This record gives sequence, C-alpha cells and structure tokens, in this order.
Amino acid sequence: MTSQREPIEHTADASPKLTPVKGLLILGAVVVVMGLFFALGQALGIVQLWAAFIFLMFWGNEKLKFEKLSACVLGALSGLVVAYIAHELPAALGPAAGVALLLGVIAVMVYCAIMGWLTVAINTTCWAYLTVGTIPAIQAQAEFPGLFAALALGVVYFAGLAWLAQFFMQRAAAKTSA
Repeated sequence: MTSQREPIEHTADASPKLTPVKGLLILGAVVVVMGLFFALGQALGIVQLWAAFIFLMFWGNEKLKFEKLSACVLGALSGLVVAYIAHELPAALGPAAGVALLLGVIAVMVYCAIMGWLTVAINTTCWAYLTVGTIPAIQAQAEFPGLFAALALGVVYFAGLAWLAQFFMQRAAAKTSA
C-alpha cells in the first residue's frame, strides 16, 4: 500500500531526489527553453502555440523517446486534421451534411481504435487534439494553418532540443567512462 509520502508514480522508475539548487537550475533551464520557444513563435508570427505544447506534453509523457516521436506527431496531425474538418465541413456542406460526414469520419476512427488499427495515427494524442480542437471557443477563433505551423515548430524545436541533449549526455558519458 502506498502512502502520501510514496505515491504510486514514484515506484519503478523513480528519479534520484534532486537538491533544491539542482531543482532551481532545472527550472531556470526550462524557463529559458520556453522563453526562447515563445520568442521564436512570435518572431515567426505563430501565436497559437498550444498545439506545440500539447505535442510536448504527450511526447514528454513518452519520456521524449524518439521511437515514440512518430506516433505523437502522426496522432497530433490526425486529430488536428479532423478538428479542421469539423471546422470546415459544416460551412462547406451545410450543418446537417457537414456534421453527418464528420460523425462518419469519427465513427471510422473509433472503429479503427477498437480494432487496434492505425495506432500510429489514431492514438491518445489524436483524441486529445481532436477534443481540444473541437472546443467551440477554439473552433470560433481557430486559424488552422497557424495551428499546423505551431505543431511543426514544436516538433522541430523540442525534438531538436531532445536530440541535442541526448547527444551531449552520451558524449559526456563516453568521456567519463574513457
């Protein structure tokens, strides 16, 4: 049985306890990385950065493993595409036909999820993007090309940083073992 002091999350793959100074150094690095990301987004005219942060949240949940990157990217893209379809179809075909076609697409996606098909694209990341992307307030103000640009920027930026971090950690480990 776990206690308040030992929550379930800290069982098998618990990290060593950080000192307060190391924690502050990590916080400083996170602030710099996020500040640079916001500045880059603003410089490129990409303002709806939530699409990048949802990607980071899901890929981060996968411990930034590169073998999980494609599923997170394709899941994000598929969810965002269906949210875009939800935005455009009713306007293009009329509310009844647009919603009927959208529900058909979603029914096919649910069936694929039930059957375990196309899991690289129809996964938890997909459903999160679809859910958030179809929130009425987001649908009302969404600029979908900007959302796709934010997702692309987030993938390139965060995967690039993860690759650099992995490269330098491997290099440092090789130096200490040599």
